[in-house]
Amino acid sequence: HLKVYQIGPGIVHLHFRGIFGSGVFVQNLIPIEPLHLVLTHNLYGTRYLPLFVGKLLLYFEAVQVDRDIMIWNNKMFRARPQLLKEDNLIAKYRRWFTQFYTENSPRLTLKAEDGNSW
Repeated sequence: HLKVYQIGPGIVHLHFRGIFGSGVFVQNLIPIEPLHLVLTHNLYGTRYLPLFVGKLLLYFEAVQVDRDIMIWNNKMFRARPQLLKEDNLIAKYRRWFTQFYTENSPRLTLKAEDGNSW
């Protein structure tokens, strides 16, 4: 049994319950500077969750993050992305996410060596 809670743009709680016990993954994404984030995962389990199960869950989480890094490093923003019907949650997620930004929010602008903005 899984329940996921997105708490703002940088905190996710994944609550789980299974035959080995229950617990929660807490993921924090902290911006350090433009294009530099620190991602941490913590696992909190009940005393009935065997240590080897917790370590195994964290290992599989690390493998998944490692696979995602290539995607994150090559992502680009598209104001109107082409989405499949099955991707309707992406649009809903983007609308929800806009509440954390205003017109006064800092924006990243990259400058080429000749002074032109990208």
